[in-house]
Amino acid sequence: MSARLASGCARAAALPLMLALAALAPACGQRSSAASNVGPGAPSGAASAEASATRLHVDASLLDGGRLRVAELVKRAPRVEARFAAEVAPTDLGRGEASSLTSGRVASIEVAAYAKVDKGQILAWIDAPEVGRAIADLLRARARAEVAHRKLARQLELDKERATSASAVDDARAEALVADADLSAARTWVGSLGANEPPVGLAPGAPIPARVAIRAPIAGVVLKRSVVVGGAVSPERPLFEIASPDALIVLAHVPETAKLPLPGDKVSIAARAKDAKACSGTVAADAAVYDAATRTRALRITPDAACAGLAAGGFADVGVSEATPGASVLVVPRAAIVDVRGTPVVFVEKGPKGDFVVRGVRTAGGAEGEDVVVETGLSAGDRVVVVGALLLKGELLRSEFE
Repeated sequence: MSARLASGCARAAALPLMLALAALAPACGQRSSAASNVGPGAPSGAASAEASATRLHVDASLLDGGRLRVAELVKRAPRVEARFAAEVAPTDLGRGEASSLTSGRVASIEVAAYAKVDKGQILAWIDAPEVGRAIADLLRARARAEVAHRKLARQLELDKERATSASAVDDARAEALVADADLSAARTWVGSLGANEPPVGLAPGAPIPARVAIRAPIAGVVLKRSVVVGGAVSPERPLFEIASPDALIVLAHVPETAKLPLPGDKVSIAARAKDAKACSGTVAADAAVYDAATRTRALRITPDAACAGLAAGGFADVGVSEATPGASVLVVPRAAIVDVRGTPVVFVEKGPKGDFVVRGVRTAGGAEGEDVVVETGLSAGDRVVVVGALLLKGELLRSEFE
């Protein structure tokens, strides 16, 4: 029986890796793992097993360009990861509302919902009678200021000829100062309403412009538009809601029983949206109080600039990793292991640059984290692909059909 089993395993080694795993995995699994985990003092049969393993060659430029990266394995303490639920929200400066400071009616709408806008861009025009009254007050103040300054100029000329009194000069100067103050107040009021001062020389009796622009307070995306043409507006009701997709924070909720990261610690962030890529962030602040209902403590996390896939209102998982105390085992990054038709494998660098051996491994179960403990299949000192394993998997599967 053992002779037939050994013969079957030898024939399987000569087949492509996938056919061997599919046909003889139940019978040869343990012996394959043992053969791949041999050390310098192993019997000569280990060398022949290594020679018969499935090999793969790729262009060395993939290594030079960083698409593939190889690292030498050493024994160390694995890093385990605790994961906490989190939500993505705009920062305090990444969210804004645009509204009218006066009552009126919507004359036109200049942007659509979900449109990207720049800071200061016109979102809508409002016809506001109060703006017309404010501009009329500004015109009156401007006229009084002009008259007051002409009076002051005449008094100063008369004073040079000693044809007026000092009291009259002082009264003219005070009247000009008061007129200037009234003009400044009128200009401030018109500007605060979002209107512009009409040009000098407006024809007498000409209509006073009473239309005001609603502008975007920040650059971002129009999330909500609560206006229709002809609709009434008031200062109490926001007309547009804008959020910046680039100004986001992550709010993590850490249970009372978990170890709490400190401000400045690095954490991993994984958005739950489909096809979102994991990234990292930094703990920026701690709420320093536990929520009585959920028994969790809120952490404010600033994501790195490369965090693609995060969107306001979405959910994410925040991971906090730490080394297991007292442990020293052989570990590989989780990304180094790929599944090939139900079998976990890694790619070990052997021979010239760009040559790799496909090797099956057996891993230990446990908590999720950056590292995976390898029980059989690898040895300390092996050079394993830690970045780009999925690329090599694609090359391996493609080669089977050629």
